[in-house]
Parts: sequence; C-alpha cells; structure tokens
Amino acid sequence: MITKVFMAVIFIIGLILLITSSRIDANLNKSCVDPALLRANKGIIVIGTCLMMIAISYMICLTRCACTNNGRPSEGSFFHVIFATVLGIVLIALGAVIQQKAVGDCEGAKPFAANVWAIGAGLLLACGSYAGYMKFRNNQVQSF
Repeated sequence: MITKVFMAVIFIIGLILLITSSRIDANLNKSCVDPALLRANKGIIVIGTCLMMIAISYMICLTRCACTNNGRPSEGSFFHVIFATVLGIVLIALGAVIQQKAVGDCEGAKPFAANVWAIGAGLLLACGSYAGYMKFRNNQVQSF
C-alpha cells in the first residue's frame, strides 16, 4: 500500500513540475532569450514528464508482473527510487540556474526558483523516506 501512495506522490510532483514550468514560461517576457534559463525550463518539463512516467510504469509493474520477492521489493524495484532521487538533485541545480539567470528581461522566472528548489527537496525527502521505510520493513541489509 505504501508503494502505491509513494508512486501517487511521485506522479503528483511530476504534474506540479509541469504546471510550474508552464507558469515560468507564461511569466517570461518575449524578449527573454537567455539560453541557460530556457534550457533549465525545458529541463523541468523533461523531469516532470519522467517522474510521471516512473510512477505510471511502476504502477503497471505492480498490477501486471511480479515486482516483489515474497513480499519484499526485488532488486529492480529500487531503480525507480534511485532514479527519482537523481532527478530531485538535478531539480535543485535547475532551480539555482533559474535564480542566477533570472535578471533583466527574464526577471519573471525568479519567483519560481524557490518553488523548484522546494519541489526538488520534497522529492529527495519522499525518496529517502520511502527507501528508509522499505529498509526498516525488510529488516535486512540490501544493496541499492
């Protein structure tokens, strides 16, 4: 049950990222041509889509195939958690790029940098909490 809740949270975070990216795009002036800022915004779109696909693929796996090994997660099931963790770290870096490059004509993106940081930190917290819970529940040392 906790895995389904975790994947629902990952899906919602991905959806929030897509909404945040569209809001950044809507608040930018048409004269904003900073390539780093525009690439960071595209990166947010890609990460949001990846998170949504992680959640969907894992949920399909839970309903269609054997993702567990006698009630314990198999070695491949933690791939989704590790990948989402890496994406959270990248999100924090993209938030820093947005904060740094949001000057002049691109000032409209600056308020959203903190949102991207918070979403990245929330994603890291969710992944860490889930991985810690699964380790505690399994009560065994298992390599990620």
